[in-house]
Amino acid sequence: MKKIFFQLSYRSYWLYAIIEEVLSEFKHDGTIESLKGFSEKEVNINFNLKQLVKRTRICRDDLMNTMETFGIAKQLDGGGVKIILSLKSIEKYFKNKNEKLHVDPTCLKWTPPSKYYSQQL
Repeated sequence: MKKIFFQLSYRSYWLYAIIEEVLSEFKHDGTIESLKGFSEKEVNINFNLKQLVKRTRICRDDLMNTMETFGIAKQLDGGGVKIILSLKSIEKYFKNKNEKLHVDPTCLKWTPPSKYYSQQL
């Protein structure tokens, strides 16, 4: 049950991260208009699923589950994956990107929990 809740909680972030990585492969000026030509087309990206895992730091199963859930991945017979982005998903990406809160790293003050603290959990 926890795994399902976790997946639902993070799925929109995972989708955002996937789209961000795919769009990073294309020249655009940060507007939806500059990417309209790429939507609804099969996107041949310059990295495979293993590289996408490495670049997003999201595990393979979560990436695949998210892409299949949102209909942006097509499994190929040879075992590969093609990513197909819709205009709707790209528009949502840009809308969320503009609304995203950014943290100033210079304001963060964090110390990792001590060994003693982790033993108390």
